[in-house]
Amino acid sequence: MKEISTPHHQMSFSSKDKAGFVTPVSPSHSLQLLNNYMRTDLLRSIHQHIHRMKDNPQQQGSPLSYLADSLKLVIETFDGVDVYECVNQNPYQIDPGYEFDAEKNYQHDIKLMKHHLKCHRRTIKEIESGQ
Repeated sequence: MKEISTPHHQMSFSSKDKAGFVTPVSPSHSLQLLNNYMRTDLLRSIHQHIHRMKDNPQQQGSPLSYLADSLKLVIETFDGVDVYECVNQNPYQIDPGYEFDAEKNYQHDIKLMKHHLKCHRRTIKEIESGQ
């Protein structure tokens, strides 16, 4: 573990996580990374969409497809809209002492979600092609 120091406190971060931009190995790993490294409460929207799909008996799919669909929906809803003044700090962020900047963190989270969606789409494509 690599120590990262901030003026207010010290936290241990795993350098292997690449601040959330590592390729997730499972849907739960992806959610763990998103919970830890998203900086805004856009994270709540991802969780809400996943739960809605899980609770809908007509919605079929795997946890991976639920997560990918949720990421896609949240990205489509918030990317390019710049409603950053409506977001708050992610209460689950691994470093609760970081200085929150809604506009900067909003853009960061869109980028992080796009990274995870790209990884999940690649995995789904590999599964569907039988590799």
